[in-house]
Amino acid sequence: QGNFGNWQQMVGDQTGDDVFSGQDTGAQNSQDDCVCQHCHQILSKELNALTTHTGQCKDTPRPDTSHAYVCYKCSYHTQSLDRITDHIKKHIRDNHNRDNDIKKHMRDKNYGCPYCPYTARIRSQVKNHMITKHSNVSRMKCEFCNFSTKLIPQLRFHMNHKHANIL
Repeated sequence: QGNFGNWQQMVGDQTGDDVFSGQDTGAQNSQDDCVCQHCHQILSKELNALTTHTGQCKDTPRPDTSHAYVCYKCSYHTQSLDRITDHIKKHIRDNHNRDNDIKKHMRDKNYGCPYCPYTARIRSQVKNHMITKHSNVSRMKCEFCNFSTKLIPQLRFHMNHKHANIL
């Protein structure tokens, strides 16, 4: 079975065992909203921390004094702490509105893949996604045709529907 043993420990077997914690992981994908475009540091979403970072980031190009504060997310720059604070508030407000739109759009999609943005309403769908898209589990081949899959239930379904007359 190759590396399936390790994968099985991580996601469980294909019998429907509950292998996820039940936490809503969809929100984890929004972390990159507060990553500094200059130093790639993950930043706190607090206004004070973001404002401080815009004036202290060592990787931010500052060709002259007009670049005392450079936005972590776009090319906006200013000499004024008040102006950079107001500017960052716009990003925070935009993120908040966008996050609400995303939550509304994906209201029932509570389970997220830890490796990519895929989400689903049912845990087993995420588990199957992880097996098919992110694992090195060996594909199982149909003994009657070229069909192959990483999921036992898909192979059973295929056999029952495509080769029922042979079985």
